Amino acid sequence: MPLAERKRRLAGLLTGTGDALQYSDHQQGRGPEFFKLACERGDLEGIVSKRADAPYVLGDRGLWQKTKCLNTDEFVVVGWSGPEGSRPYLGSLLLGYYDDAGRLPYAGRAGSGIADAELERLHRRLKPFGVRKMPLAEPPPRTSHFGSPLELSRVHWVRPELVVAVKYLAWTDQG
Repeated sequence: MPLAERKRRLAGLLTGTGDALQYSDHQQGRGPEFFKLACERGDLEGIVSKRADAPYVLGDRGLWQKTKCLNTDEFVVVGWSGPEGSRPYLGSLLLGYYDDAGRLPYAGRAGSGIADAELERLHRRLKPFGVRKMPLAEPPPRTSHFGSPLELSRVHWVRPELVVAVKYLAWTDQG
């Protein structure tokens, strides 16, 4: 059964169910406009596009695509974590930002999707900036909702002089 028919039936089933279950309408032929609007709202992760004429198939069969709203900001590199597993050179970059008071709070870690050659280049670039003292206003949290726990004994701190542009989904309540 095509998507349009499945959605028509679903709308009927969800009528009167309250806020716990809500029907989401679809936009046809306005993907770029709808994506822009979804990202401007700031409370949506993105949109899902599906082939309207395709029957339901369990799992991803190339019939749908999730497009995420990404934010981009610049952050100060304050250190890097040691590599884990088979990843060479460094695990992730530790990031900070200067707040209105001139302090340098921790902003998180970045590093997924970096090719080995770029990891090597980053490692060579960061090594001369090494310092013993943590440059952050306060130590970073050791736990994370994303990724493995941060082991401060495996962190290599650097002078906060290099800036990177990072794409991310959202700024969490934990900062």
